[in-house]
Amino acid sequence: MYDALVGLQDSVSILKGIGPKSVRLLAKLDVHTIEDLLHMFPKRFEDRTQTSPLAACTDGEAAYVTGIAESFSERRVRHDLTLTKLIFHDDAGDEGEAVWFRRVLSPAQQARIIGMRITLFGKVKRGYGKVALQNPDINVLATVGGTDTPDLGLVPVYGLTDGLSQANLREWAEAALTTYAPTLTDLLPGTLRAKHQLPHLMTAIKDMHIPSSERHHETARRRFAFEELLILHGVLQSRRILLADKAAPVVNIDRPTFDAFVKALPFELTSGQVDVIDDVLKSLRQSSGMVRLIQGDVGCGKTVVAAVGLLAVLSCGLQGVFLAPTELLARQQLVVLRNLLEPLGFRVEFLSGSVPEKHRRPLLDMLAAGEPMVLVATHAVLEPNVKLPRLALSIIDEQHRFGVGQRNALMTKPNDGISHMLLMSATPIPRTLTQVTVGDVDVSTITTLPGGRKPIRTHVRGQEQRAKVYGGVRKVITDGGQAYVVCPAIAPDGEESLESVVGLFADLSRGWLSQCRLGMVHGQLREEERSQVMDAFRKGDIDVLLATTVIEVGVDVPRANAIVIEAADQFGLAQLHQLRGRVGRGDQQSFCVLVTSGNPTEIGLQRLSVMASTTDGFVIAQEDLRLRGPGDVIGLRQSGVPQLRVTDLAKDADLSAAAAEDAREVLKDPNHVDNCSVYQRIEAYINSVDVGAVA
Repeated sequence: MYDALVGLQDSVSILKGIGPKSVRLLAKLDVHTIEDLLHMFPKRFEDRTQTSPLAACTDGEAAYVTGIAESFSERRVRHDLTLTKLIFHDDAGDEGEAVWFRRVLSPAQQARIIGMRITLFGKVKRGYGKVALQNPDINVLATVGGTDTPDLGLVPVYGLTDGLSQANLREWAEAALTTYAPTLTDLLPGTLRAKHQLPHLMTAIKDMHIPSSERHHETARRRFAFEELLILHGVLQSRRILLADKAAPVVNIDRPTFDAFVKALPFELTSGQVDVIDDVLKSLRQSSGMVRLIQGDVGCGKTVVAAVGLLAVLSCGLQGVFLAPTELLARQQLVVLRNLLEPLGFRVEFLSGSVPEKHRRPLLDMLAAGEPMVLVATHAVLEPNVKLPRLALSIIDEQHRFGVGQRNALMTKPNDGISHMLLMSATPIPRTLTQVTVGDVDVSTITTLPGGRKPIRTHVRGQEQRAKVYGGVRKVITDGGQAYVVCPAIAPDGEESLESVVGLFADLSRGWLSQCRLGMVHGQLREEERSQVMDAFRKGDIDVLLATTVIEVGVDVPRANAIVIEAADQFGLAQLHQLRGRVGRGDQQSFCVLVTSGNPTEIGLQRLSVMASTTDGFVIAQEDLRLRGPGDVIGLRQSGVPQLRVTDLAKDADLSAAAAEDAREVLKDPNHVDNCSVYQRIEAYINSVDVGAVA
């Protein structure tokens, strides 16, 4: 029995069997204390609720089998790999094999098991008239003729790191549960648990590790999901409260200025753009401080909407900022905004870390003096020495790449009050995801694309078809088009299955695309070099641009009507959709070819299947949520908000809405006896994170 006086914040080393080496390995999983171990929940469960005879086992699926161990054998496959095989007979008398690609037991342990009744759980492999279980768990029940029955149930499977086994983690988690779960103090008051029919912390944490049924586990999961969402909404709402008593400038745009802008556009605004522009202009006329997310599919024209907001600010003699996450994207948007605003007599300037001091100093002086202009910038604008006393509108492109603290730092730049804020996302996300990314915001969605564009034809191709793929690229060039080729790596690093920009550039220039003009751009090039290459591609001096994901956003070359994405299964759905959006911007038919890596995963192939089946960004966003979870989809780690470890936003929308409402009640009366613990957790999170540094 472990010492019950040991606290939850004590090191896991207090548990039997956890020595210095195991402490170091657990630290890789971010498990340091007893409480950390209790909250390291299984990622899934193995269903051992019933055993199966070998004859009923399905190839490729997991099975739980009981039988008698007959014989062990070992064979050295290579110097560092031993193949262990067990012959056994199941309870029906059929012979099967268990195969491990390692020495699973010592010779003495193997000898003791022969003749014993055992259980095996593993993946089934059928072939050559045999049934084998691959790398199964093995447990001894009793001798032949014994009456022991298998220990049926849901068995937890934890995330591992090299050097730790499932048996280790199951044993340690069970030990921690037995002794320390009763000492846990529930964050949620009884009133909230009763209101939402949630179990007590002690019950829930046991059912997260060792549930008696799937229903009990799901009830426990929802309890922890509600807790996560309650704290998250509390963090987001508390930051909004800090800004609530500050006013933003009232901005009106006169009709002649707006009409002159629209008339100068080389295209007609879509109905979706018109609707969202109306939303923005109405909000700018209020002093309450607009915080609005503009979302829409790739190429729907969000920048033009943002430009109208900036135009309104400039027409009132105020300042605006357009913040982008990378210098490449910022410079692309600089060109667009100058083309839209400077012909009307307004000033658009640029600021990044690469701007020389001799240009930076005069610009900062003009900004500090309150001169009206639009500043297109990178993170450099967030520095304290950048003064924007008359900032009326802050626009953040690719908003999920910025922390909540960074958004607030920009919004509070004006000397008196706050600026209005527009957040823009080219990755459409469901409303629930919007709430947990940026809190309670107004959302405007552009649902229509500019007219005349043809749907992009998307194809999935294997490695063996690459010669045909690049033959298609040659035809695109011959027909007057341009193409992108995107690789996941910059330079070869010994990983044969992944293409690199540098390696493929050399191969293509000597081989399949030797007659084409090739260019190359990636993150290790100096900014000046990248700009030169992009300008050459935009002008048509380069036929094929090889690139990493630096071209993911902000690159608009209408003549480019083909993109090849190498090792496409290595990318996420949202990223693939963004990359595909680099083409299809002109009136020519466009193509996207997704080439698999040498060894694609099952989930990677699922992503490619989704891409080939639809070009609807909202459908893709939902699939991305289903396949990857909210943290990966929207970059919660970049947002400066609590992580969602168990929340499933695809089915927890009701919990999110309830948690948002309960968080408001907590913040209204933080000293109430039922609210104290929750409020303290919210405050502790805010104080523990340097949100301004989260990028």
